[in-house]
Amino acid sequence: MMLNRSPSDFWQDALRLGILVNLIILGWTIIRLLQVGVKLSQSVWIFPLVFYVATIIFHTFVYINFQQVANTWLEKTFEKKTAPLLMYRVLGLVIFAAVLILLPLLKIQLQIGQSKPGSTIDITLAMLLFFWGCWWLFWMAVLGIKLIFDKAWYISFVAAALVMGVVYTIYIIALNITSYPFSMGWSEASRYYYGSLLFAGQLYNQQLPLSFLHPTRYFLQSIPFVLPAQDLVLHRTWQVFLWISLTGLAAWSLARRLAGNKWLLLGLAAWAFVFWLKIGVYYHLQVMTFFVFAFTDFRKPRQTLLVLLATSVWAGMSRVNWFPVPAMLVLAIYLMEEPASNHKTILAYLKWPVIWTVTGLGAALFGQALYVPLSGNTDVSAFASSFTSDLLWQRLWPNPSYELGIVPGLLIVAGPLMLVIAFMVWGRFKYLHAIRWLGLSSMSLVLLAGGLVVSVKIGGGGDLHNMDAFAVLLGLVGLYFLTDNVSGEPASGLAWNPAPWPVVAVGLILPVAFLIPSLNPVLQFNEGHNRQLLEQLKTLVAQAEGPVLFINERHLLAQGHIDVDLIHEYEVVTLMEMAMSNNEPYLQQFYDDLQTHRFAMIVAGRQNLVLKDPTVDSFAEENNVWNTRVSPFILCDYELLVSFEPDLGAIDIFVPKSERSCPKLPEMP
Repeated sequence: MMLNRSPSDFWQDALRLGILVNLIILGWTIIRLLQVGVKLSQSVWIFPLVFYVATIIFHTFVYINFQQVANTWLEKTFEKKTAPLLMYRVLGLVIFAAVLILLPLLKIQLQIGQSKPGSTIDITLAMLLFFWGCWWLFWMAVLGIKLIFDKAWYISFVAAALVMGVVYTIYIIALNITSYPFSMGWSEASRYYYGSLLFAGQLYNQQLPLSFLHPTRYFLQSIPFVLPAQDLVLHRTWQVFLWISLTGLAAWSLARRLAGNKWLLLGLAAWAFVFWLKIGVYYHLQVMTFFVFAFTDFRKPRQTLLVLLATSVWAGMSRVNWFPVPAMLVLAIYLMEEPASNHKTILAYLKWPVIWTVTGLGAALFGQALYVPLSGNTDVSAFASSFTSDLLWQRLWPNPSYELGIVPGLLIVAGPLMLVIAFMVWGRFKYLHAIRWLGLSSMSLVLLAGGLVVSVKIGGGGDLHNMDAFAVLLGLVGLYFLTDNVSGEPASGLAWNPAPWPVVAVGLILPVAFLIPSLNPVLQFNEGHNRQLLEQLKTLVAQAEGPVLFINERHLLAQGHIDVDLIHEYEVVTLMEMAMSNNEPYLQQFYDDLQTHRFAMIVAGRQNLVLKDPTVDSFAEENNVWNTRVSPFILCDYELLVSFEPDLGAIDIFVPKSERSCPKLPEMP
């Protein structure tokens, strides 16, 4: 992987990295202390500042006097020339396991990052101090790996970062498995309801239209409904399995194309697994990437074409911005593996790329055209809702909905890999034909631009998951370069620059650092209280003298907890999408149904008319759309009967008003 580092080189890089990390923590701490107005002469925070400064001084001293320190201590202490004894292996295993467990345990037990009642400790300052401790714990983990395997230091560094990244990623995803009977977010349990629609005849005794949003996701989430018994634990476990297994398969299939030995294969797969899940690449996208990476073989053009057709149809039934992804991935592999000089002319070289592009886009359009009538949706305008929604360009930068902002967040997470590629190819552009550079760069820019546009659509921008297609292509291209699998033009006589180890190291550390704030305890709920609320909800619904509309908590019907005829319109996710895209015919029908009291009872989330300030409040625009296009019309014609307060969120039960009266809408902040 072009990372040949001597022990001396590695430790000098480690010292530079240590100085950088401590400078960042020191500077951030000072800025925060100034923000909250702390007087250092009267505060305990003077001691962490002393620690940070002392650490920087120590690292700097060792770096300046490195040769003397290395000759007298470093080499003799760590650089053993023989394989470690069993006791060293056992000691290393104990050290690494202890760090792996201790880091999240400390985070949880000390409640780092959480506000404590009556506490005066600043959350940001406490988190910075904790990160400083984690930095040293990480180096203990590196030492543990070194003792176990007696490999080079940079290999131990890579292995420690990857193992910690994979374990913590899986742990964080698995936190979603719980028996909590209601939705854990405004739309979390809605996903299971949309999966149930493929079995509507069996579950609801009626044929219902399928979702126009993320259809392939719900194909996958429908699978547990083949079982006779249903509960949220089953569906949450299945979704966790989809995240882990499909991302793992895609990462493994890419690594298998590139790796020459099993350890490299595991390392590459682990990195891709952590990177893609940190970006938030959806598992139904990974279905496409797995098949493309695993079965694209240019010696078998028919097989490659078949894979492209199948995955492009899947893309067409998924999301509009995924239409070109399968073709682009096949093209990227071709451009990196096949030199242009192997063909007589550029036209000959481009013959298959043109065929794949046309075929892929055509198959994607066919997939969408096929799904629209099969879905049973009579309002085909719903499929174009993304094109009429507002674009909130301020979410590209730090904002209340996403503190980092899309652009800075992407640069932090993916920037090191982009820098690695830039360093490796700098001054080596003749190694690839210009048409190959043009193809790779143009596809990257298209997916980058597309991801940024989708990210700023109202309803998005809270994380990086809409950059998923770009992240997949970047991971593909980056690993091809890092593993020296990009086939250059033989006549160029050039080779790639070595990968810059310090940048690689930063790229390995950052995902682990980003995972630490999410190392939370297993969620604990008041099961008795929630079960009682569920029984009360059942009783109320059973007493309704007419149709009951479940805007929220519709999974309770899908899983048989509540026996009532399903009214399929106006589920919270669809209703929100139609409100954000201002689908007037859909909304007008909703308003008419409310005014004519079509529903004897409505089960919804908390309804209010509070309008939020986009410069201060998270997802204020989405809140304001709901509270101007949905809530006021519910409150005009329905009144609150009872409000339930489970552990998360609230459930409001509405019944028709005897006389229509509309509350006054406050002015926008």
